Amino acid sequence: MARTASARTRAGFLIFMVLVIAGVAGLGAWQLERRAWKHDLIARIEERMAEAPAALPAHIGDAAAWDHRPATAEGVLVLGDAVRVGPRVHAGAVGAHIVAPLIRPDASAVLVVLGWVPQDWQPPADMATDAAEGLPVSLSGIAQLPDPPGMFTPANVPAAGQWYYVDAAAMAAAMGLDDAAPVILVATAPVLAADGPPYPEPPVLELPDNHLQYALTWFGLAAALSVLTFVFHRRLRDR
Repeated sequence: MARTASARTRAGFLIFMVLVIAGVAGLGAWQLERRAWKHDLIARIEERMAEAPAALPAHIGDAAAWDHRPATAEGVLVLGDAVRVGPRVHAGAVGAHIVAPLIRPDASAVLVVLGWVPQDWQPPADMATDAAEGLPVSLSGIAQLPDPPGMFTPANVPAAGQWYYVDAAAMAAAMGLDDAAPVILVATAPVLAADGPPYPEPPVLELPDNHLQYALTWFGLAAALSVLTFVFHRRLRDR
């Protein structure tokens, strides 16, 4: 009876460990699949960002198709409705990003991230006069879907004009825009001043690619568990 119970214990232990090792190895294989998917995504985005600039259409049906695409737009930039998103750091200084609505000739709108400004920045005097009516501009940039907020990013407070991340829909609503594009346009060249703020901060492709390290970690753990299982199984068998 004791020998039979011991054999059952060894068999149960072995089955349990095999399942654990298979699960850990499966996580490693999943990370390799994620790595292939991530490389394909990066390649597609880099190819898209290398395209020639195209005029941003008035109505965008597939917003994802315009994500990270060079685009151009012209219209009236309403600085009087601009909001500040921050804090943002530029060259060691704390400031904010300026986001203003661009009203196009067909009355559609797109939010434009003009760039970084210091905390005490105000529009130049000659622009402040026309801020409410708008400033005619023709600009180029990178169209993109707004980045989701980070885990520790505070919630926006539209009623108080406090914006910590770009939320195109909420900002458009706060600005009273009924027909705003689902993408934003991040300026890649100065719009208001050639040598002053806002300083453009074009988007940089920064997609983490740590899947190979994660896969090796999971496979290494599976190998270590395999060795430990073999050693313990032999010890149990020899008792």
